[in-house]
Amino acid sequence: MPRRPPKTDPELQAHKEWLGYLQPRGLVVAPAAMWEAGWVLEQSGKELLERQEQFREALQPLGPDEEEDDDQPRGFRRLESLLVEQLSWDAEALQRDPATLQTWTRELLELGETLKPTAVVRGFGADEKPQLLIQELPPPVEGLLPPAEPVDFDRRHASGDQGWRASPQERFERLLRETEVQLGLLFNGSQLRLVVAPKGESSGHLTFTLSELAEVSGRAMFAGLRLLLGREAVLDASPGLRLVDVIEASRTYQAVVSEELADQVLAGLWQLLRGFQRADQLTSAQGSRLPGEIRLSELAEHDPQALYGGLITVMLRLVFLLYAEDTDLMPNEPVFEQNYKLTTLLAQLQRDAAQYPDTMEWG
Repeated sequence: MPRRPPKTDPELQAHKEWLGYLQPRGLVVAPAAMWEAGWVLEQSGKELLERQEQFREALQPLGPDEEEDDDQPRGFRRLESLLVEQLSWDAEALQRDPATLQTWTRELLELGETLKPTAVVRGFGADEKPQLLIQELPPPVEGLLPPAEPVDFDRRHASGDQGWRASPQERFERLLRETEVQLGLLFNGSQLRLVVAPKGESSGHLTFTLSELAEVSGRAMFAGLRLLLGREAVLDASPGLRLVDVIEASRTYQAVVSEELADQVLAGLWQLLRGFQRADQLTSAQGSRLPGEIRLSELAEHDPQALYGGLITVMLRLVFLLYAEDTDLMPNEPVFEQNYKLTTLLAQLQRDAAQYPDTMEWG
């Protein structure tokens, strides 16, 4: 069982902050797993500022004529410019020899498709399995520049004999699952995406838009990139502290969080039921009944499954609304903020409970 970090731990909060800026899709890496591994985010200091400045100066316009243009996307024309020159990888860590690439190529006969990485990052020691597969879009061709517009990771297009309509992300996930290498990097010049696709489990990905990392507002994300994909985490760290280990530990933390959430939902269901029971008792005491009204006690006696289903529906809708509010998906308007936002209503109930303790129950 992993240790649970204190919720107020500053290192944990720092990890949550930079990951929050990037908005991961699915589970990639858990802040608690980074905290457990002793990963510390570099948040300030002369060295961080200097490295970010070097990164900013190294960014290149990605248009075909290489001219400076504010409208052009900026990034790196070669993956080595990012990994080797900016993140201090050894050039030898990227294996591109045909024999190695062929080992990790997969034929999808049913789709008439061949999935092949453009580079492989070696594993540790005698382990022949790579720790990362890499897919560059488009694949590098000696002497040719990449196109003016970087390839969209998520845009679907048809290819292969059967016209398989899939995005580069979907194709890459399939390659990772077929090879049972759970980690990979997608690179299109302007973005670097870490993809996690364990076989038999849900996938996730985390995307760094490289030009944003060079901005003052992107400093935490730049530090996060160096922490997650820098030389130490990928190539030099001790067993248990490596990127692959932290990613694996993140799955364990997700299981722990899921169990805790299940317990919280069960406790919430009991609270909802208590509240409805109390309202039912008050209504019954008044003796009035609306046309077609069904009392809670009657529903519990005659159709308990409907009662349980209703409680679950209310609970899940509350969870969804809380998530939507936490991720700024709900309207940012005064009427909603003051009258309908769940966190606002909770704060009002807490104030009422403090002011009128004799007339309000607070479980």
